[in-house]
Amino acid sequence: LADKITGEGFVPGLGLAPFITAPKGALARHHPEWILRGLRGRPANAGSTWAVRSRGLDVTHPDVVEHTRRLIRTAVHEDGFRYLKLDFLYAGVLEGRRHDPTRTRAQALDAILRLIREEAGPDITLLGCGCPMGSGIGVFDAMRIGTDVAPSWHPRYFGTEWFFRPEPTFPSVRNVLRNVLARMPMHKRWWVNDPDCVLVRQEDTRLTPAEVQSLATVISLSGGSLIVSDDLTALSAERIEWLGRLLPTLEGRARVPDALECGEPSEIVLPQSGAAGEWTLLARLNWDDQPQELALDLEHFGLPASASYLWADPWERRTGLVVGRMLHLPAIPAHGVRFLAVRPATGEPTWIGDTLHISQGQVVSSWQVTKDEVRARLSLGR
Repeated sequence: LADKITGEGFVPGLGLAPFITAPKGALARHHPEWILRGLRGRPANAGSTWAVRSRGLDVTHPDVVEHTRRLIRTAVHEDGFRYLKLDFLYAGVLEGRRHDPTRTRAQALDAILRLIREEAGPDITLLGCGCPMGSGIGVFDAMRIGTDVAPSWHPRYFGTEWFFRPEPTFPSVRNVLRNVLARMPMHKRWWVNDPDCVLVRQEDTRLTPAEVQSLATVISLSGGSLIVSDDLTALSAERIEWLGRLLPTLEGRARVPDALECGEPSEIVLPQSGAAGEWTLLARLNWDDQPQELALDLEHFGLPASASYLWADPWERRTGLVVGRMLHLPAIPAHGVRFLAVRPATGEPTWIGDTLHISQGQVVSSWQVTKDEVRARLSLGR
């Protein structure tokens, strides 16, 4: 399979959960001494993963270390997988009695993760998931920075929302966005951020169009991994077009001005530059369950001072000119986003925005203005 994927010009990837096993799985039956146990000898509970009450392995046990080494060696060097997603890594730091009692939980996880990196080699892409983040620094090329996404704004479990709505770690779009906004500064400092999947589907979902646009906007502005989890053959032409705008991914690292001011940051800034000049991408989220009217202070977002600004709203397909620094916009829908590209108005012909790419200008590969005409060359890179 890996050879076939490679032959098609792609990188074969494999998802592994190296530190957990099912309670009645072959590994637990054949190697009960590998299972991490609590003070009373009961197996440490790794939570409901692919099995209810999964078991965590003792990553300091020499046989578990050798098993892990063999697992990575087989996946990479024998089977040919060049991208490994390592999931449920918190199982390596569960409380319990370890084979090596001199190691703290953090030391135990650090040692096994560095063994994985050593065995995989420097050219293999490693994505950490469910990992205590401090232990992943210097090991992983990419890191999941939040909860699982889900096709609903609020957390739901067994079809129930009201009881689980306050849960901050349950799968939901709301929780993904909070995590991504809080951890944007990690991107390309410690690793490539993985904000989990973008969902643009119009069926089998409880997300409104505004909520889909919020998820797509924040994931794109994060600049990290862009993973699509939809059945592409079932998407409408409109949703395919929305998805197409996100490719290729944006460069740079966004800033969240109000990240330390509240529990639900709502502002994102990402400067852009290219053949179309210099401009700024701004996003303002509405966390409320009701539409919200507001005015954006452009200087607050760090835009250069100007007497007037040109702006484009690609989701609403609107453009305009604002004189001064205050931009008044129509109400943002519940859980929606106002996403804008803003440029100082210079009086010269200017690329304002487009529905081709979320960057609002990176499609312009050349831009020439003469006395009589404007010549532009567009390239999507796809």
